[in-house]
Order: sequence, then structure tokens, then C-alpha cells
Amino acid sequence: MTSRNNIIESEVSTNESHLESLFYRIGIVEQNYASGEQTRIASELSKINIKKSDIEKLYTSIMNDYRDKSSQLTTMQTQDNREKSQTTRLNDEENSLHLESEQIESKINDLEKQKDPKREILENLRQKEQELISTSGSSIGQVQEIDGKLKTLTEKDMDLTKQINNFERQSDSLNRDLHDLI
Repeated sequence: MTSRNNIIESEVSTNESHLESLFYRIGIVEQNYASGEQTRIASELSKINIKKSDIEKLYTSIMNDYRDKSSQLTTMQTQDNREKSQTTRLNDEENSLHLESEQIESKINDLEKQKDPKREILENLRQKEQELISTSGSSIGQVQEIDGKLKTLTEKDMDLTKQINNFERQSDSLNRDLHDLI
């Protein structure tokens, strides 16, 4: 038993020594391999974290730009709507001024047509007045009657002339407004 014990002890001692040697080698390999691998992994993680940080900064910058551009777009759309509304209003006003100008031109033409026959009547009455004055110095009643008619016609003529001048001023003003709008 003793020899068997000795053999077993010797084998156990050899195995223990072999086992210690294996553990030592495994430890060295783990140290060498793990140390390099950990360094490599740490380096890769560091690079990934830097890239992640850069991407987050870029994302933040892009989102800030997006918000700014979105705000600018809203402002521009509001301004565009305001300008479209103003353009529509100005077009309506221009159309209204055109219509008013045409109406005033029509009134001026009508008044001009009325003025010419009255002027002819006035000239005829003046001729008759001259004839009466030259033919009869005693017909004061007729002269006064003709003077009254002349006065009435002259007043009507002056009234029509004032209206025509007023319409012409309005027409000129409308034409200037139209040119300013255009």
C-alpha cells in the first residue's frame, strides 16, 4: 500500500505540478490576449462613442436648422398669403376705378352733347338780340326778355361747364390712381 500510495502521491504531485503549469500558462495567455483584446475593444468603444457624439451633435444641428427653416417657411407663407390678399384687394380697387372712370367719361360725353345745342341756342339768341337792337331801339321789353333767356342759358352753360370740369378733374384723378396702381 505504501508503494501504491507513493505511486499515487507521485502521480498526484505530477498532476498538480502539470495543473499548476497549465493554470499559469492559461493565466499568461488570458493576460496577454485579454489585455490586448480589452484595449482593442476599449479603443473601438471609444471610436464608436466619438462617432455617436458626432452624430448626436449633427442631429441636434440638423433639428435646429429644421426648426429655423420651418419657422421661416411659416413666416414666408403668412407673408405670401398677405401679399395675395393685398393683390386681390388692389385688383378689385383697380377694376372699381376703371368702372368709375368709364362712368365719368360717359357723363362728360353726355354733358358735352347737351352743351353744344345750348351753345347754339345761346348764339342764336345773341344774334336775335343784335338784330332787335339794330332794328328797334324801342323794344326794351323784348330785349329784357332776351336778356333773361340769355342769362338763364348762360347760367346753365356755366353750370354744365362746371360739371364738365369737375368730371374731368375726377377723371384725371382716377387716371392718375390707375397709373399709380399699374
